[in-house]
Amino acid sequence: YCSVIPGEARVAGQGWLDERGITYQYRDIKEDKPTTIELQEWTGRSGYPLKAFFNTSGQKYRELGLKDRLPKLTDQEKIDILASDGMLIKRPLLVGENVVLVGFKEPEWENLLNEPHKHENAQKGVFLILQEDFQGGLIGEPGADTSVMI
Repeated sequence: YCSVIPGEARVAGQGWLDERGITYQYRDIKEDKPTTIELQEWTGRSGYPLKAFFNTSGQKYRELGLKDRLPKLTDQEKIDILASDGMLIKRPLLVGENVVLVGFKEPEWENLLNEPHKHENAQKGVFLILQEDFQGGLIGEPGADTSVMI
């Protein structure tokens, strides 16, 4: 997931993938927000604490007073809140068969996506980068030959 503000880390993640020829499918976070089932699966296998999925610097997060509310909520309640509005989700969110990355941290992306030989059970993966519509829809073709092994 990325925002429409050029030059932010969210856009850098997309550029990073493009520069390396890594194929991904682009989803508009406002039009095609993640479901609770997707979020349960992604948060469960990501290795990140659930709070890491929240866009804590976003206007909606502040409007809902989530800074104070989150510690009192169950994990399911947090997932339900994330699923209610895609702009509450930290972006970019990159999902592959064996990886879920939240936010653009270049060293982490480099380690997990550029050096797949380091990881056991490497499989061919198609990435899904979900973001607010920035460049007009689908970018890359799912399953193309340039998909990375993860």
